[in-house]
Amino acid sequence: MKLHQLDSGRANLVQSNKSGGFIVNEQHYKRSIVVSADKIIDDWSPQYFDDLKISDFQRLAEFDAEIVILGTGRTLRMPSPELLQPIRQQKCGFEAMDSDAACRTYNVLVGDGRNTVVALLLKSEA
Repeated sequence: MKLHQLDSGRANLVQSNKSGGFIVNEQHYKRSIVVSADKIIDDWSPQYFDDLKISDFQRLAEFDAEIVILGTGRTLRMPSPELLQPIRQQKCGFEAMDSDAACRTYNVLVGDGRNTVVALLLKSEA
């Protein structure tokens, strides 16, 4: 899926979401990643939805973002309330959506200057 470029200054934008990874600022990542306006985490350990652990959400909460978006792969899946505890404790907004929608939403919010983080999981092989 190719995404449209927004005028966001120097913010990191997701340009493409393919089954084999993501393109951010013309750099291809072949694994799950976390992206904020000024940072890219390319060593985020979960690759697919079923790999998610509470420690992954603790790492997302450390961004102290206004909104955390989780791209759950090919389809929307909601993490358990227990996994979301670190996000809730940080008092930031949380949205889960399929990874295509997560990429689009992240780009729009960052383009509007919102302090947003998107965690993108790979599309499952099934």
